[in-house]
Amino acid sequence: MRKPPASRRKRRKPNTPSPMTRGEFNSLNLKPELVPAPLWGRNLRHALGPKGKKWETIRQDTIASSEGKCAYCGAHYEKGMICHEVWQYDDAKHVATLTGFQLVCRDCSAVVHFGFTTMLGTGFVLQKPRAPLGLNLIGTANARFITLNRISGAKADAALAFAFKQHSERSRHSWQLRLSPAVVAKYPFLADVRL
Repeated sequence: MRKPPASRRKRRKPNTPSPMTRGEFNSLNLKPELVPAPLWGRNLRHALGPKGKKWETIRQDTIASSEGKCAYCGAHYEKGMICHEVWQYDDAKHVATLTGFQLVCRDCSAVVHFGFTTMLGTGFVLQKPRAPLGLNLIGTANARFITLNRISGAKADAALAFAFKQHSERSRHSWQLRLSPAVVAKYPFLADVRL
């Protein structure tokens, strides 16, 4: 079979990254985990109250089990480490399940929450204009993403494109939130929590 003449072939723009597959995306160690828009602000930390004793129990347990080190880069800081909620998304049933917790440094959290980082960097957070923190925040998160995954800038662009496309699709649906049985077994005081 002959190829069509060069003038009729589709050409990709020079800086357009090759699309990333779900498998490639999932194989990344540190990746953007963009929360579907209908779930913004809905999480266990807010349900328990960020200063509450129950959340602090989970946070301190996460710090102890991780020996105070970031799950992605191994960094340890006396202040500013974040207890990150780990969610699994069932895209067929539109159910988000809290499966555990990780200790994450602020730099890696900026990658995990790249959508929020982008809003902070450009000055738009939850539809409320704020003073932008600058594109340097976005560039720093992107550099960390590239460095920790040992990928090229083009691969990082492809991964971000995949994450934002996935986010867009997930944001079109209503979602239910659940706690995994393992989380409730570890923290029985969560059994009656409504998310």
